[in-house]
Amino acid sequence: RLAFMRLAMQARVPLGDWMLSPIHPILEGFERWTYPYGTNPVGEALSRAILNLPTDVSVQEAERVLDFLRQHADQLVTKAELLG
Repeated sequence: RLAFMRLAMQARVPLGDWMLSPIHPILEGFERWTYPYGTNPVGEALSRAILNLPTDVSVQEAERVLDFLRQHADQLVTKAELLG
């Protein structure tokens, strides 16, 4: 995700990565929150891969974001890869 985010920044495409863990905003020490890491593999995998797309943009900007995503689609994680 980090490499993809860097590409987006270079292309001035506003992507976000707001949900970084299955119990966001907690990034470590999950046991203190009574969350045994590994009990929700789908949520854990999603939180490692998910990107947020801009929602309050013009049609032209949305098309530019889509063009960027299409151009770099080979670097996105597929559902099959994500869920193994």
